[in-house]
Amino acid sequence: EQTLQVAANAAENLLGAITMVAVASSDIASWGYSPLKMQLQIMFTNNRVYLYDGISPMDFEKLMLAPSKGRAFWQLIRRDPVGHPFTRLS
Repeated sequence: EQTLQVAANAAENLLGAITMVAVASSDIASWGYSPLKMQLQIMFTNNRVYLYDGISPMDFEKLMLAPSKGRAFWQLIRRDPVGHPFTRLS
């Protein structure tokens, strides 16, 4: 999974678009990260897509390494809407 994300990040750096990668989670279907824009795009299992700003590379690495992706997302990002503002895309 990490190798795929590294490749997706490299493609994003060239194209400027966030590439989504499937996530093994009961809450999160897929995600993509832009290290240049410090943005995390998440598609949840209910098919809603959100874009979160202000996500550091360290926080994204913590998400990727967490045993529970959904729990880590709520602890690191979702509980801080001021530090990580978000936009619903769909």
